[in-house]
Amino acid sequence: MPEKITLAQVGPGILEWSVYDPACKTVLTSHAMSAEGRVLLIDPAPMDEPVLAAIRKLGSPASIFLTNGNHARASRKLAEKMQIPTAAPAAAVKELGFKPDVIVDGLPQIYGLHPIPLPGGGAGEHAYYHPQKKSLCVGDALIHLEGPGFAVLPDKYCLDAKILKKSLLALLSLEIHTLLFAHGTALPKPGAQLKKLLQS
Repeated sequence: MPEKITLAQVGPGILEWSVYDPACKTVLTSHAMSAEGRVLLIDPAPMDEPVLAAIRKLGSPASIFLTNGNHARASRKLAEKMQIPTAAPAAAVKELGFKPDVIVDGLPQIYGLHPIPLPGGGAGEHAYYHPQKKSLCVGDALIHLEGPGFAVLPDKYCLDAKILKKSLLALLSLEIHTLLFAHGTALPKPGAQLKKLLQS
């Protein structure tokens, strides 16, 4: 039996859906964000008809964004089905197993999203910031799950934990109203918690 998919609106024009993945033994969380008249899908996991219907209400999907090489998830299948391009960091390509249509490295912005490299995390680790929505979507660099709570990716999963912790400090300069995770529920107004986590 397929795992249950949960769906929620976590901000203006931002949908979040989650499903437990027995293979990874963790929750996969994904987002759809309406921006500049387009809908952007970030690290999309498998979705059911209620999720598809909710996305259609936001608008027409324009692109899929991946935060690292571990997050291929359902992106290739969805890109083909929706006939939209994929965007990902260059260092993620080998682990993704396919070549994205757009490499985000060095781009100041794409569809209103600003790619932020976070070296030290997973392969090609990036976050995406939307300045108008004041929303930041992270991949594996930060998690917000039952058990560990709000935390930095455990050292054993990092390419270089010290470098990741240093690179995450760049996020403190951003005004963030909603922090979105690839593993865990959205965190509203995370400023104080993020500062405490990264400066501890």
